Amino acid sequence: MEIVFWLLDVNQEVVEGIPEIRIWGLDEKGKKILIVDRNFKPHFYVLPKNFEDAEILAGKIKNEIRDAIEVLVEDKKYFGKPVKAVKVILNNLENVEHNVKTLLKNPLVKEVLHDDLRYSSLYLVEQGLKPCGW
Repeated sequence: MEIVFWLLDVNQEVVEGIPEIRIWGLDEKGKKILIVDRNFKPHFYVLPKNFEDAEILAGKIKNEIRDAIEVLVEDKKYFGKPVKAVKVILNNLENVEHNVKTLLKNPLVKEVLHDDLRYSSLYLVEQGLKPCGW
């Protein structure tokens, strides 16, 4: 479903254990709308110390992080340079900080990225949405 609207605000909530994004806006006719997206999963990226170890690190993350519903190795850019990053997708928004602390103890891990972004802000960035400005 596609909707053209003026994005006013965005928020995040956890309802019955499921993280959801709430987007408030005005449609083309000026009618107030609320969009609720329960399909966007909390995630962050892990950079291995050696990019050749990305697959090994991904396997270790699958075993160490119980909340991980998917662990993927992706080609990304880091300060303009190509890197192999491990994307960790979680089923639980509330355990991100704990999982990051656990991963930072792993000797294969160089850095964890996007863990400090608010869930709703990450959603806006990844969906290419820009809220209105005054």
